[in-house]
Order: sequence, then C-alpha cells, then structure tokens
Amino acid sequence: MHWLFGDQLGPHFLTPGDDGPGRDTPLLMIEARSVFRRRRFHRAKAHLVLSAMRHRAAELGDRATYVRADTYREGLERAAGDRPVTVHHPTSYAATRLVRSLPQVTVGPARGFLVPMEDFATWADGHGGKRLRQENFYRWVRRGHDLLMDGDAPVGGRWNYDHDNRQPPPRDEASLQVPAPYRPGRTRSTTRSATTSTAGRRTVTCPSSGVTAPACSRRPVPRPGPPSNGFSPTGSARSVPTRTPCSPPTR
Repeated sequence: MHWLFGDQLGPHFLTPGDDGPGRDTPLLMIEARSVFRRRRFHRAKAHLVLSAMRHRAAELGDRATYVRADTYREGLERAAGDRPVTVHHPTSYAATRLVRSLPQVTVGPARGFLVPMEDFATWADGHGGKRLRQENFYRWVRRGHDLLMDGDAPVGGRWNYDHDNRQPPPRDEASLQVPAPYRPGRTRSTTRSATTSTAGRRTVTCPSSGVTAPACSRRPVPRPGPPSNGFSPTGSARSVPTRTPCSPPTR
C-alpha cells in the first residue's frame, strides 16, 4: 500500500518507477482531524485541502482507501494494520518525523520539489558555512534549469520585481485602511421561532423547513428545585425543557 498525503495529489506522485508505487499498488489517503487542531487554518485553505483530497480519492476510485480518523497513526492502523506501507518524502518536518518513526513505513525520495535534496545539499555545502540566502538559491535554480533566462542574464534584465511589490505602511495612520477580516456568522439556522396558535397552545416553527409543530407533546414533568429562568408553572417545581425534531437541543 502506498500512502498519499494531502499535498501529494499530483499525477507525478503516482508515476511508476524504482522509487514509486506500481500501477496496481493500492493507495491510502488519511484525513486526520489532528492536522487542523495543531495550528490555526484559514477556513478557505482548510476547505481547499479537504476538497482536493476527497476529489482525488473519487478520481482514483476503488484503488484508493480513504480514511477519516483523529490522527494519522489511527488511520494507518485501521487501513493497513501491520502491512508494509511506502510513502514519498513528506514536505513538512512534522510529517517526516512521523513517517520515519513508523517501523512499517518505507520513506522514498521526495517528488514534490523541482530540485532534489541531494542537489540542494551540494549547493548549500558549496557556500563554506556562509549565510544561505533564498535569493542566491533562486538565481542558481533559474540558471541550472534555464528558466526565464536570456543567455546568462535574466529575461528583462531583472531577477525579480520584489521592490515594486513592497509598499511601506502609511505614516501617522492607526490602521492600514483595509476591510476587516471575514468572520463566520453566529446566527444558527436552527434557531427556534415560537408562536402561539389560536387555541392558545405554544408551537415551534423550524426556519429551514417552515414546519410548525407543538412545542411540547407531553406535559411538563415537575422536578423539585428552584424555578428555572424565574418562572415556574406550579410555583414549586420547574418544567423539563423539551424539543421538537426540528429544533436544537437545549443547553
């Protein structure tokens, strides 16, 4: 079985080869809730990742086993048990530590980078311990792969346009004058709406379906104790909160 992480969904991760899965190798995808609890996620990013994983699993059909679990370890145990599993080198330190700690998992070379790790190590060692800068590595990669190059010079005469994209914050301003960030609404679609029928009985209308039903299909059960919310139908006992199928549980 070959394990695919959520950022390993491209076709090049399944290209057969010495370090890759065979054409008929069963595939495993684990949707772990712990990933989204570990740090804050932008809502749009979380939706994008989950949607991409589920759509990719649907494309792979019966070849893929899709597991929803609390952690990666739990999902792996449920799907593979003690069977051997292969995986390409993950793109994060946390995931790399995890797969290397699992005795049944064999970690293969990374396929998610343009530059192999060995080439990067060679470039870094060639600086003799000097400070490594992203700009220098960026130029080295462009020269080596002939990306946006005009001979030995960059196309247009400039390596990047970072300076044009940087603006200082406005002076003497308390804010950046940008819209406030999006916040999900707190209004629940299942909020109960109480009305009174002509017969004087209290009813509940479900906002989503428009169905109106009696608020309580049974008599209040008296319980000893202080009145609830300052109201007691009997003066010495309080009513047990009840709910209809279309209303949320009381808390």
